[in-house]
Amino acid sequence: MADKLQSKNNTPNTGTKLAIINEAIAHGNDENIGVLLVTGGFSVIVYQCSAGVCEGAKNAVSACWLVLYGAVWTSVACQAKGMCTVTVIRSELDHMNAGVWLVSSRDELHERMPSHPPRVHHLDKRQAIFPVDPEGGGTWVGVNDLGTAVSLLNHYPEYVPEPTMKQSRGDLVVRLLAADSEALTSLADEDLTAYGSCKLVTVNAVGTLRTLTWDGRNVKLEQHDLPQVWASSSTHHTAANDHRCRLFHSQKPTTFARLCAFHGDQSHLDGALNVLMHSPEARTVSVTAVHIAPERVTLHHLPLTATQPSSAKWQLEQAAFQPYQLKLLLKGEAG
Repeated sequence: MADKLQSKNNTPNTGTKLAIINEAIAHGNDENIGVLLVTGGFSVIVYQCSAGVCEGAKNAVSACWLVLYGAVWTSVACQAKGMCTVTVIRSELDHMNAGVWLVSSRDELHERMPSHPPRVHHLDKRQAIFPVDPEGGGTWVGVNDLGTAVSLLNHYPEYVPEPTMKQSRGDLVVRLLAADSEALTSLADEDLTAYGSCKLVTVNAVGTLRTLTWDGRNVKLEQHDLPQVWASSSTHHTAANDHRCRLFHSQKPTTFARLCAFHGDQSHLDGALNVLMHSPEARTVSVTAVHIAPERVTLHHLPLTATQPSSAKWQLEQAAFQPYQLKLLLKGEAG
């Protein structure tokens, strides 16, 4: 039923158990049922199973890793097969599109429900534009009337975090869009154990780019220079991140048109590593671009069909976003 990886006579401590689980996950793949490790009286069986088995993560994952401690089943990690690519630049060469740009490519499982299209949302004192994920109820990208754009990526720490995900991480994006400029700092002081690990990216009209990374244990706040790129993948994280980052830095996009060329890139032979990706399990389902100009914010949203990410002839072009454009006037100084 499974491959036996190692056997020891001593009973491991918690750190060793986590290391064993990580080894099991590293050796597991879509073709086998799982892996079996026996360490003295401590037995670990890691199985791949269908979505919704892990409590609190129904309809949120395509594969769950379950671990058996003796006779007690415990969910130790839920690995969604979605990916994301987020880029942030300042465009000065193109006068019509000058300003700060944040572009998010969303990669999801084929069976995941399509998102609701962007619209203006009234959030307490703020107004914001964002699409809505019907499964989680939140969003992965948006911009508010202060000129603050927010995007969400999955984050995959090297260790196995505790399975405490009870709330949608998309809610964090909505909270940041509804708040004032220091919301990211305030969020870093909160207890985030109800959320799965993630990276939140924020940028404003003056180009202040910050990230909050939550790894399931600790929060890290950072400030970055422009331009920047981030990529995440649950199944090809290192390879996808390396390829997309190398491509971004080689292309050096400085306009929205060049960002479109980057986010539409399908140059790698392995479709799962491309920015415009496709694989047997997942594909790029949408590209969303936020433009923060001196007097307005605009969100361009392009949902993609199932065939577009797999067609070498199809190209992502700026004109394709026009039907999904929404605008807001800035109400105050962006913070």
